[in-house]
Amino acid sequence: MHRFGLHSLLLAVFAIASVLSSGVVRAVDAAAISTGGNGRGAPPGMACHGVDGGGMAAAGNPRLAAIDAAYLGKQLDDFANGTRVSPIMQPVAKALADDERQALATYYAKLPLPATLA
Repeated sequence: MHRFGLHSLLLAVFAIASVLSSGVVRAVDAAAISTGGNGRGAPPGMACHGVDGGGMAAAGNPRLAAIDAAYLGKQLDDFANGTRVSPIMQPVAKALADDERQALATYYAKLPLPATLA
């Protein structure tokens, strides 16, 4: 009887460890995605929106720094689900997982307004 209990306990620990290592629980590093992409098709945000999130007006790429996180998150979600159309942003947003889109929205919202725009 004692051996069966230990066996069950070991199976439970193994199952929990498997879930945790499977990526179900993960922290999203939005700063890393903004500088290096996500490795699954989303390029670095800084390539079009600048290192400081100030955008690249001459190229038509908007500022993301210091814009409301809920607004940014909705725009990314709308690009991902096709509600908002952009041949550039739709594939980028679709390559981001839900938690990555929300983390990026929060990351850019927390960036200060670039000095050139202040």
